[in-house]
Amino acid sequence: MKRFTSLFFLMALIVACDGEPYTENDVQAERASLPRDEAPHFKNSLEWWYFTGHLYTADSSRRFGTEYVFFHTTPSAGQDFLILNYALTDPIQDQFYYDVDFNKLDQFLGDSLPLQLATQDGELSASLKGQMGNYDLSGQMEAHPVGMELTTQPQKPVMLHDGTGYEDYAGLARAGYYSFPRLQAQGDLYLKGDTLSVHGTLWYDRQWDCLGVWSTKVGWDWFSVQLENPREELMLYQLHSLPGDSIITMGGTYFSADSQQVELRPEHIEISSGQPWESPETGSVYPQCWNIQIDTLDLSLEVESELKPQELEMSYMLAMSVHYWEGMVQAKGRLRGKPVKGQGYVEMTNR
Repeated sequence: MKRFTSLFFLMALIVACDGEPYTENDVQAERASLPRDEAPHFKNSLEWWYFTGHLYTADSSRRFGTEYVFFHTTPSAGQDFLILNYALTDPIQDQFYYDVDFNKLDQFLGDSLPLQLATQDGELSASLKGQMGNYDLSGQMEAHPVGMELTTQPQKPVMLHDGTGYEDYAGLARAGYYSFPRLQAQGDLYLKGDTLSVHGTLWYDRQWDCLGVWSTKVGWDWFSVQLENPREELMLYQLHSLPGDSIITMGGTYFSADSQQVELRPEHIEISSGQPWESPETGSVYPQCWNIQIDTLDLSLEVESELKPQELEMSYMLAMSVHYWEGMVQAKGRLRGKPVKGQGYVEMTNR
């Protein structure tokens, strides 16, 4: 389960709705069914459509990181919410922008395809259309003069995590999870009155049934890396206990250049971190570099953030908020004895 940020926020939302976690309509199967599972699941406890990636101007003089996500949740049996989270990183200008919107829906979200998710709140707006790697994304922040319009096409097939599209997290939860790990993206960024034509590569995650560990006090780290040559992709996660920082479980998926999957177990993975950065806003401490070693792949990587202040806040009403760090990173190392480099995103919660 990639996004524990939302789990902890949803705990507060459940209390606000005077209910217990609602999971009666969560979908469990032996294997993800596509494209059916691309659609919203009726009254799902928590699900999302999540994009992260790197974008470049035509001459590569400017580059950006983007995070764009729609969450859908039914925290109690009687009410649906659609939540937008949208961020843009400008490492050259040392700027990080984000905006969040919570939309209580008038009716339960339907399960039609292609996707047509949208939100509008004052000057903030966003919409996601399409399916199975072909998407139209648009967004306009209210908190900042930042917006975008992007279209995507898949450059590699879908990646069904754990080989089935359902990931088991040490018995804490079993959630649907698949990715398109390499989407070609192109379109426009709107930044402080300028329109910038951009292209790049996004990583897309689709997950559902994600409220199963709502009462578990855990922290979560997630990594995605897109290697340049060979064009191979890596997803890793580690779940750690709170208080303290002992590892509960680790896992991931590796996608070869010819789209062969390798499932990674805890005994395959070593992750160490360094260069801690303390947020001046919250006092939370987030590592800014990581060493990743996967002997079964003959892979070693050094991963480093491109900008320290990439911390976000999700808040609802007056006293409900969570903070987490999610940002663009660069990677370099060795794969099968040869130098390799790439780009990606890292998320850290409950630090």
